[in-house]
Amino acid sequence: MNTEQAPELYFDKQNDGKLLIRFTGKWSIGQNIPSLERVQEEIESTPGSRQIILDGERLSGWDSSLLTFLVGLDEYASNQGIEVNKGGLPEGVQRLLTLASAVPEKKDAHRATIKEPLLSRIGKQAFNFGQASTEMLAFLGEAFLAFLRLMGGRARFRRSDL
Repeated sequence: MNTEQAPELYFDKQNDGKLLIRFTGKWSIGQNIPSLERVQEEIESTPGSRQIILDGERLSGWDSSLLTFLVGLDEYASNQGIEVNKGGLPEGVQRLLTLASAVPEKKDAHRATIKEPLLSRIGKQAFNFGQASTEMLAFLGEAFLAFLRLMGGRARFRRSDL
């Protein structure tokens, strides 16, 4: 029986344009993590939101799934011009988020996929087929010669291997 509390979010809208988000339960891979869209809907339904306060006091455990969620939330809030106060999160989470935001992603970090021309792909496949065929024929030849040596009584092998 699993006694761990499922990950959950609770929202508390405050009058001064602040939205308090409480994180509870164990936020780990394999758990049913709440979606970021739910937070986005809550922010959009709170007109005049200027600040999001994160509270992780009731977290029973976390891993990279919480960090991924928080990075997405921070990016969304930044695009909306909303400040995110991370002071209520566990110290380890705060340090990792600071580290994640300290080094921006390189613009050319993702490889561009360039589709190779059809004739080039056909040529490579033909070359690979020829090379594989040569290797297969060499193996079959060596196996046949070893079989002939075995039948002729000239094969050398350890009896324990037989």
